[in-house]
Amino acid sequence: MKSILSIAVLIAFATTAFAQTDTTTTAAPTSAPPAATSGEVKRAQFCSGVAEREPIDELTTLAAPIETVAFFTELIGMAGRTVTHKWSLDGNAMGEVPISVGADRWRCYSIKTLGPAMVGTWTVTVVDDAGATLAEKTLTYTAE
Repeated sequence: MKSILSIAVLIAFATTAFAQTDTTTTAAPTSAPPAATSGEVKRAQFCSGVAEREPIDELTTLAAPIETVAFFTELIGMAGRTVTHKWSLDGNAMGEVPISVGADRWRCYSIKTLGPAMVGTWTVTVVDDAGATLAEKTLTYTAE
């Protein structure tokens, strides 16, 4: 009888200890991680270049023989995430540039070299790591 009572006490103790451990490990964190949809694109624009991390101009049209164009993006509140610049010409995918965001305010850009046969409407779509569109801009590239 004494051994049955000892076993019951041990089971009760083990159950209590497990419950305490379970409660401790499932407690809510003191600060929740940012939601996947947090963050924003503060600026997004085509430009002819970037100097000191700022676009030197803003373009909506570009004419050949100029062949290099940049797409500048300023991101806010997206540290640790990845955004992608998706380049397309007249609706046809022409390239993707993934960018790892390193701080809460992050200025970045991608560059495309255009050729004479690449006239038309260029679009860059900025998407987040979940595939959501954050911004989209167009540029018209014309022949000489």
